[in-house]
Amino acid sequence: MEEKNYLELKNINAYVISFHLSNYICNTVVKWEDFAKDTIGTVY
Repeated sequence: MEEKNYLELKNINAYVISFHLSNYICNTVVKWEDFAKDTIGTVY
């Protein structure tokens, strides 16, 4: 049986970019005041 080679996530460019983007967003949102965090996406 032929051995299958799988890609590692660290070698997939789109994954690496999205990982860094999500960390940047998370680090930015953590600095927001509670009101801004609690009201994002809330419908009044």
